[in-house]
Amino acid sequence: MEQPIKHSNSPDYWLILLCQSLVASFIRHVVLRFTNYTIRIDNVELDRNKIYVIAANHQHGDDPFVANAVAPIAVRSKLLPIKFMTKNRFYFTWWRPAAFMMGCFPARQKDEGHERYGVAEAIRVGKLGYRIWIFPEGKVTKPGEERAHSGVSRILEGLPEAELILCHVKWINRRGNRRRLHVRFKLADETIDRNNPQQILDAIYSL
Repeated sequence: MEQPIKHSNSPDYWLILLCQSLVASFIRHVVLRFTNYTIRIDNVELDRNKIYVIAANHQHGDDPFVANAVAPIAVRSKLLPIKFMTKNRFYFTWWRPAAFMMGCFPARQKDEGHERYGVAEAIRVGKLGYRIWIFPEGKVTKPGEERAHSGVSRILEGLPEAELILCHVKWINRRGNRRRLHVRFKLADETIDRNNPQQILDAIYSL
C-alpha cells in the first residue's frame, strides 16, 4: 500500500504557503483584472498526500504564479506550496529572502558547503510535500525555441512515486483589446515517457 507523504512541520513550509496564497489572490484580482483568461483542468484530481511534479512551459518569468492564480481555489489550495529552481543570478541578490518565500531555490551550487540546490533539492522538498514546478526548457523561451533539458526526468527518477502534471500557459496579445490567457493542466498518462524530457515538453506544447 502506498504510504502518504509526511508534510513538513517547518515554519518555512507554512510561511511559503501563506505568501504564495496571498500573491495568487493578488494576481487573480488585481494583475489579471483586465485580462480575459480561461483555465482547463483535465483528469487531475489532486491529493495532498501525493507528490506532484508540474512540468510547464516557460515564456514569462511569472508563469508559475499566474497559472496558480487562475486555478479555482479548491485546486489552488492543493497545488500550493510550490518550489522551483531559479538561476543563481536571480536568487543570490538583495531580494533573496523574498525569493525564498516565493518558493525559489538555486539551480546551481554557489559556495562549497551549500548543498541545497538543483535536482537534489527538488527531490528533497518534493518529499516534504512541496509541489515541484519544473520548466523542461530551463529558461524563458520564445515560440520555436523549445528544447528540453534533462532536469525534469532526473527529478522524476528521484521521485518515482510522483505524479506528473503537464501545464501549458499561453498568452495572446490583441491590438486594442484585452490580453487573453489560456492555462491548461493535464495529468500525464502512460503514453508519456518520463525518461524523455523532450517528449514531456512536446506534450506540454500540444495541450
